[in-house]
Amino acid sequence: MLKLVNYLLITFLLCCTTIASLPDKPNLPIIQTLETLAKDEAQLSDYVMYLITFLAKTKVKVNDLNYPEYIYPNLSTPKDEHSITSIKYNIKLLLEYIDKTKTITKKVYNQYSKLKM
Repeated sequence: MLKLVNYLLITFLLCCTTIASLPDKPNLPIIQTLETLAKDEAQLSDYVMYLITFLAKTKVKVNDLNYPEYIYPNLSTPKDEHSITSIKYNIKLLLEYIDKTKTITKKVYNQYSKLKM
């Protein structure tokens, strides 16, 4: 009986069809050193990749013709120098992309998170 319950529980967990949740944007530190800015750039890059992945996977999962259009970030514009000014520039680009994409992501999440498949 215990094996059957475990089997049913595992099957239930594998069959869930909800979409991923949306984490909040990382907070930027007050003290801006090269080390803290580099960490923030990495966190924001991870967040941007999460938003892109969320939108792409949700689009495939819901398969809706009215799915909102979204853009991918232009990865040729960030600077690859290791200086405070270049990292601040990259952070500014990432924040601009997040601001553009976050509204689309919230709309998609609110529209499709309650959808039963």
